[in-house]
Amino acid sequence: VYSEALESAIYTVAGINFPPDARLKSHISEDNYLVRFLHKYYLEDFHTTTLVYLLSFTADSGDRPFLRLFFELLTARRPELSELDGTLAGFRVYQEARSDGWIDILLINRTIGKAIIVENKIYARDQDRQLPKYYDEIRRRRYRSNENFRVPAVVYLSLDGHMPSFDGWNENDRAILPLICMAYDDESETSIRKGLLEKSLNIPECERVQLLVKWYGEIIED
Repeated sequence: VYSEALESAIYTVAGINFPPDARLKSHISEDNYLVRFLHKYYLEDFHTTTLVYLLSFTADSGDRPFLRLFFELLTARRPELSELDGTLAGFRVYQEARSDGWIDILLINRTIGKAIIVENKIYARDQDRQLPKYYDEIRRRRYRSNENFRVPAVVYLSLDGHMPSFDGWNENDRAILPLICMAYDDESETSIRKGLLEKSLNIPECERVQLLVKWYGEIIED
């Protein structure tokens, strides 16, 4: 999750002058320290960790700009999610939340009883009926004695925004699952790189993590 200590460490690392022979050879720009230090930047867990870090980022004003931008991307695909605009402060972001399996990212507001499931797919294959299982499990959880959680969106995040595998899905799964397919980078303005990272560069409150955002954007583009 977001922490000032990690942010400080990143900026300290950025100031190190590495000797040329010690630099990681990369086709991404040589000043990208995420690539130098995190050799598994192409793996799903790195991208999940980075997104959780950004979505948890809280500016000095108390605003959570990356979380707000993320919800704007979701609302562009599913306009009825605009009803959550005034509730963002109550959402908590969890990585690898325990379920029938492990939900990559879970955004959950225990006050209003709503949750957003994010399944992050880079190269891994879909498990049989994976998304409906997560949806069913969260829908069975209680947030009050007589009310269960609602799941207004299940986000399937991939490199190019493709659809999930529907292996094992039944007709009811297809009818009720509020699926949103989202890309890390494609031609649309509703991708992670264009709709979240690039937009954040114009928000003054994100200036503290601007370098991290720049590096991460380069990795996604690559």
